[in-house]
Amino acid sequence: MIRKLVNIILLCLQVIGEESFMIKFRNNNMNGGNNAAYTRYEKLCTNCSNIHIGSFEGIVGKFELNTLKSMYFDEFVEAISLDRNIEAASVQNFAPKHLARISQRHRILRHQTMDYVYENHTSTVYLLDSGICSNCSEFGDRVISSENQRKEEFSEHGTEVASILGGETLGAAKNAIMIDYKVLNENGRGKMSDVLLALEEIIEKKVNGVILLPFVGRRNFILDSAISEMVEAGFIVVAAAGNYQADACLFSPSGSSSVITVGSVDVTTDELAPFSNYGPCVNLYADGVNLETMTTNGSVTLQSGTSFSAALVAGVASSVFTLNSTMGGNLNEIITEIRTPKAGSKNLRQFDHEIRILSYLAKD
Repeated sequence: MIRKLVNIILLCLQVIGEESFMIKFRNNNMNGGNNAAYTRYEKLCTNCSNIHIGSFEGIVGKFELNTLKSMYFDEFVEAISLDRNIEAASVQNFAPKHLARISQRHRILRHQTMDYVYENHTSTVYLLDSGICSNCSEFGDRVISSENQRKEEFSEHGTEVASILGGETLGAAKNAIMIDYKVLNENGRGKMSDVLLALEEIIEKKVNGVILLPFVGRRNFILDSAISEMVEAGFIVVAAAGNYQADACLFSPSGSSSVITVGSVDVTTDELAPFSNYGPCVNLYADGVNLETMTTNGSVTLQSGTSFSAALVAGVASSVFTLNSTMGGNLNEIITEIRTPKAGSKNLRQFDHEIRILSYLAKD
């Protein structure tokens, strides 16, 4: 009730009719046959989309103020939220050797041998970003566009993240089949409702794998609830911690206990990156400072940000997930498998916790 009260106060401050809202119904309301509330609000909704993700049932669309007020008093409505913005978690900068750090348990040293040890098998990763350049040579024929997306719909951020995730020379999972969902525009912005629609389409495919969410928005119960359903269904969800130098628990999806939240370190020092979010919601860290990424024109550029750290983790997690299919959505087992036992950092700001860095098949 408090959650709905806070949301309804915020809603009244908005220009009703111009904004889209996300509505979550209580679990099992639809499945129990009592769908009167659902039917009623569907009729009062414009530009409406129905969301079904496991036991998660909701509606996204535009509603009149009186309708929103009636939802507040409706026992079948669990949460009401503005369709909030999400932003890509990336910072322009320059790059060290991000793959070599995965294959060792210590920081990158000058003049050392840069080897990356990985498992050469096929995995499935769903990337929700700004679109991937499917014709770029780095990906071969391993990019599959989602049902409602044209192959020419892509931009730099999505392609660069994909190159770290599954690029032939730059990527952590070199044989990953990447399912491309465009939820961000060319400026790295989008709506949470588009994420919900993508998750709905993914769960309907019934092909489990890793889902990469390289963006953050303000903490949102509805988005976090939908993601929890994906994990319950057997998916592994990896999220960027965000680039606000703040507590990752304040954002979604990074604050969700159902995801693997990834922050950034500089692997030349193994210190927390100056832009990275941090805190108890961050499960592990990976290189996020000065990574070589591939652009849509095939050239290599240098980028920084927790989006790219999350892409590294998603690539490695997809390998572990594929080899150990009995894990299902067991987050703790996946995380334990792919991070160092301990790595110290002097740059932890307000939180006194150990930084554990992405490390898999390490030689030492």
